[in-house]
Amino acid sequence: MLRELTFDLKGQKQAFGLARMLNSKSEMTGGAFWVSLDPQYVTLVGKQRAYLPAWMQQAVAQGTFDTVVKPATRVEVAAGDAVGYLAEDIAPCDLHGVEKSAFAHIEVLSTDSRMIDFLSNRAQVQSGPKYIHIHPESFIYSRSGDSFTRTRGQVKKDSHKIMLQDKCHPFTDKDGKRWFDIGDGAWLSEADVDANIGQYDLAKLGFSTFEEPPTSDMTKSLHAGWIKAGFSRMAEWVRPERGIREKQVSDYYKALLRKMDSDNSGDLSGEELRHAVNYAELDVRDIAARMVVTRQ
Repeated sequence: MLRELTFDLKGQKQAFGLARMLNSKSEMTGGAFWVSLDPQYVTLVGKQRAYLPAWMQQAVAQGTFDTVVKPATRVEVAAGDAVGYLAEDIAPCDLHGVEKSAFAHIEVLSTDSRMIDFLSNRAQVQSGPKYIHIHPESFIYSRSGDSFTRTRGQVKKDSHKIMLQDKCHPFTDKDGKRWFDIGDGAWLSEADVDANIGQYDLAKLGFSTFEEPPTSDMTKSLHAGWIKAGFSRMAEWVRPERGIREKQVSDYYKALLRKMDSDNSGDLSGEELRHAVNYAELDVRDIAARMVVTRQ
C-alpha cells in the first residue's frame, strides 16, 4: 500500500489505497491501482515488508529475533541493493535525560584494498554538507551584537566532538573572523575549530582504521589486535587527565585490556563487550561508531 485517500462512494465516505502487487520475493511489481480498504473486502494473509530489499526479506523469513542465525540457504545481496536502515538513536544525557538523533546504520563489507584511501578522501570529493571539529579545552565566548567576550568556560566534550557546520550558524565579524554557535549561547572562535570538513573526509570526521591479518579462525577474535587497539583508542580519547569521571572511564578500558592480555584467554563476557561499546559516558558510543576494521 503506497498511500491512502478517502473518496465519496454513493454518498458515503470510503477509504481506498493505492497499491502494487508483491511477487514471491516480496518485491513490488506491475502498475499501481486503487483498491477499497473496507474491512469486508480485505483479508489479512500475513505480514509483508515491501520497504525492505529482497535480500532483507529473505533474511527476515529465515531469522529469529535477537539471535544470531546462519541462514539455511545462501542470501545474495545484489550490487546496488540497500544495506542500511533508518533508525533513532536514544542515548543517556545529563543526569536524568536522553538525547535523540536520527541516523542510518550502514555496514559495508568490502574486499577493496583501497579502504584507507576512501576514508582519507584521496579523490578529494568536495560535495555535500560541511562539518566542524572542535578542539578540546577551547574557551567559550559570549556574544553581544557583533562583539564576542571570552568566558571562563571551556568545551566539556572530548576531542572527537564534531558538529554540522550549518547548524552552528557561522558568523563573520567586522574583522573577517568567523565564529560558530555550539548551542546554549556558547560561541567558539575559528581558531578553536577545524572548519569546512567535507562529508567524505571520513578520517577528519573521526573514522579510524585498525588493520588485522586475515584469519580463518573467528573464535580467536578476542585476541585480535584491532580489538585491543580499539579499546586503547577509547582509553586515550576520553583524556583521563580531565577529571575523576574521565579517569574512571579510561581505567575501565585499560582494565579490559589487562583482562585480555593477562593469560591470553580473552575471557570477556558478552555483557562486558556490549557495555564496552555502548558506554553512556563521554560520547564513547560515538567513538565506537567511527571505527573501521580492515583485513590485509
